[in-house]
Amino acid sequence: MTHVRTPLFVSVLALAACSPAARPVSSASPPLFVPPLAGPAVATDPRAVRFAEDATPPEGCFAISRRTGAVACLLGQFGVRTETGERHLSLLQSSDDVAPDIPIRVHASSGGLRLDDHSRKTLDAIMRDGDFITLGTPVAVPLDSPRSFGGITVELRRASTALSEELPPDAAIFDLQVVVHADARAEEAKDEVLLQNTLTSVACLSPSLSVRVLEPGVVLIERECRLDDGRAPELLLGAWLCDSERARCD
Repeated sequence: MTHVRTPLFVSVLALAACSPAARPVSSASPPLFVPPLAGPAVATDPRAVRFAEDATPPEGCFAISRRTGAVACLLGQFGVRTETGERHLSLLQSSDDVAPDIPIRVHASSGGLRLDDHSRKTLDAIMRDGDFITLGTPVAVPLDSPRSFGGITVELRRASTALSEELPPDAAIFDLQVVVHADARAEEAKDEVLLQNTLTSVACLSPSLSVRVLEPGVVLIERECRLDDGRAPELLLGAWLCDSERARCD
């Protein structure tokens, strides 16, 4: 039998061709680097009401919730420039489910009054949770000058107090009354009184009433009475949310 020998260099080439080491080796690619997006920061809503550190206390009605429609008001009787008196946050809304008033504390600083840190955090949390935004500009209602706003008539009256006979003739003390009624409809004989609120025997300096129309037939009413004895002026603030359709003021 004849044996045919394969040349050695042919065998080596064959082995080299089958060897994995002879195949092209791809090196591992480095991780893909994605640079951070350099877009503009998310814009904040300029109407959003927030209370950052060192915030000053609000006065009267200052915000409305885009989630519930509640109106936030800081009311009570308190010093204009001092910590004295009583301040509370009221959330006004036309509902039987009314949130209780929340006491608000302040402290005096070299730059004026500032919110107590606990009160500030409470206010800020409520504003964020309810998505509160600033209210629009109110309309002033002069004394003894009834004004109508979308089916609701509002009036601020000043009358002699029952104590007039006991007071000096030049004493500027009187009763101050807020009167609100829903204008009569075609089928009704007369207007429906929604609110009568009286401050008795007060010495208000330039008492004022202001109104904001929130919806047709829904108005926000604020009464301000400034008490000034020349030493420590105070504010006496009240507010109501009136709805002619529901025939109520809250």
